[in-house]
Amino acid sequence: MQHAFILGGTGQIGRAVADRLLEEGWRVTLASRKPQSALDEQPNLRHVILDRRDPGAIALALGDDADLLLDCIAFNSADARQLVDVQNSVGTICAISSASVYRDDAGRTLDEARSTGFPEMPVPITTTQPTVDPGDATYSTRKVAMERTLLDHCQIPVTILRPCAIYGPHCRHAREWFFVKRLLDGRREIPVAYGGMSRFHTSSVQGIAAAVMASASKTASTVMNVADPAALTVGEIGLAIMRAMGVQANVVGLPDRGYPPNVGVTPWSVAKPFVVAPSDDFESAGSYESLVPTAIRWLIEATRDRPWREVLPALAAYPFDLFDYEADERALRVIR
Repeated sequence: MQHAFILGGTGQIGRAVADRLLEEGWRVTLASRKPQSALDEQPNLRHVILDRRDPGAIALALGDDADLLLDCIAFNSADARQLVDVQNSVGTICAISSASVYRDDAGRTLDEARSTGFPEMPVPITTTQPTVDPGDATYSTRKVAMERTLLDHCQIPVTILRPCAIYGPHCRHAREWFFVKRLLDGRREIPVAYGGMSRFHTSSVQGIAAAVMASASKTASTVMNVADPAALTVGEIGLAIMRAMGVQANVVGLPDRGYPPNVGVTPWSVAKPFVVAPSDDFESAGSYESLVPTAIRWLIEATRDRPWREVLPALAAYPFDLFDYEADERALRVIR
C-alpha cells in the first residue's frame, strides 16, 4: 500500500488531498502543529503532531516509507531545504506554490498592485511566463525561492503546483462569503466593482487533489498551473453561488473607478484579467459551478454557531470592510 505524508495535512488542501488518496487506496499521514479533534477516524489515516521549526522533526515523523511527500505550507527557501534534506526517504515531492509568482513585462505583480499598478498579464498565463526573482521581500518572492530550492537541489521528481483563488471546504479565506453573507442577510441587490466583469481565475481543492495524485506518478520534475476549466467573471461567480443556495438577487455592476475601487470590491476584483492556462497534464475535477455547492454547504454550516471572523481569519484580515452595506446603498442609489 502506497504511503503519503502531508505537511499541513489538517488544512484545506491537506484534507482534500487526503480524502482523494484514501479513496485511491493509499495510506495517509497528516502532520500539523496542533491536535485536530474534528478529524474523522478512518482506516489507513494517521495524524501526527509536528512543528517543522524543530530540527529533525520532519525526518523523525516521516520515517523512510513515504512514496509521496506533499508540503501544503512551504513558504520559503528554508522550508524547501527541509524537504531536500529528507528526499532520500521519499519517492516524490509535491509542493503548493501560487500563481501570484508571475510578473508582467514591466515587472508588476499581484503583491505590489496597490503601489505599482495592476499587472497586465497575457490571457492566459502559461508556466513559461516570467516570475518574480526569489527573495524575502514578498509572499511571491518567498514562494519562488521555495520553488527554486526544490527544483535545483532535489534529485527525485518534484512537482510545483501553482493554483489561483482556492475554494472548497475548510477554507480560512473563503471568498464566497462575500456573496453568501449578503444573501443570508437578505441583500437582494449586490453592487460589484468593474461592472462585475473582473476575472480572477479560481482553483478548487478537488482539482488540486487531482493534480497531487498525478504528481505521484511523475518521473521528472515539473511546474503545473492548477485552475478551473473556465475563469468566470465576478458576476458569474455570484450567480453560481445563488444557484447553489437557491436564492435570487441582482448583481449590479458598478462603473470602472480605477484601482483599487472604493466600493463593490470583492475578493476576486481585479483591474485586469488574471487568467492562467491549466497545464496540459492537469485533469480538472469539474467546473466552478459544479464544485462550489460543496464549499457553500460547508461555509454555511461552519459559520452557523461561530463568528465568521473566527472561521475565516484570512478574509477578516482584509484592509477594508467587505460588508459595508451603507456604502452598498449609496452606490445603488447612484446607479438607480
